[in-house]
Order: sequence, then structure tokens, then C-alpha cells
Amino acid sequence: MRDVGGQTRISWAAFAGPLAWGVSTLLNSVIAASLCGDAARWIIAGTTAALASISLYAGAESLRYFKEYATGLDLEHSRSFQPLLLISGIGVALGSLFGSVIALQGVAALFFQGCVS
Repeated sequence: MRDVGGQTRISWAAFAGPLAWGVSTLLNSVIAASLCGDAARWIIAGTTAALASISLYAGAESLRYFKEYATGLDLEHSRSFQPLLLISGIGVALGSLFGSVIALQGVAALFFQGCVS
């Protein structure tokens, strides 16, 4: 959330976690079903690490916004910042939730073998 030209804009950070989870789910399904052997495991591990990092970074960015708005809060302007605090708090929760879900799905995808021997 940034103040740009007198308007407060919501950051992308609140939506990056769910987006990374969707991409991770699709990629892991396609990779596990189409590749065989150790190459698939390394690709899944790499994409899982990258997308979980993106989700956790988005949560940390939302936490930074939350702290920024919470420290500048006074009684006179408290109602105007409440939606920003709410969205930032939701972004923190979504980033940590989807970061852990991506990591757990990546671990599960490492054990799934799409190839039938």
C-alpha cells in the first residue's frame, strides 16, 4: 500500500501468496506426471523453493506495511488507516499460510512418481 498521487494503492503482496500457490500446484502436477526419475525431483524442489520464497517474501512485505501504518496511527486518524491495517494483516496471514502450503505440497510431490514402472 503506497500513497501515490494522493491515492492509497494496495500492494501486490497480499495476492502473491495465493498466486504462487496456484502456480506451484499446476507446475508440480504437470512435472510429476510428465517427467521420470531424479530430474523431476530436482525441478520440483527448485520450483517449490522459489515459489515458497516468493510467498514468504510477500508476507514479509505485508508485515512491513502493517508496521508502517501501525506506528503512525493516532486517535485522530485511526479510522482512516483501519482498512489498510486489515489488508496488511491479511497479507501477512496469506503469505505465511500459502508459503507453508507450497512447501508441504512440494515435499509430497517429491514422493509422488507419475511414471509407472
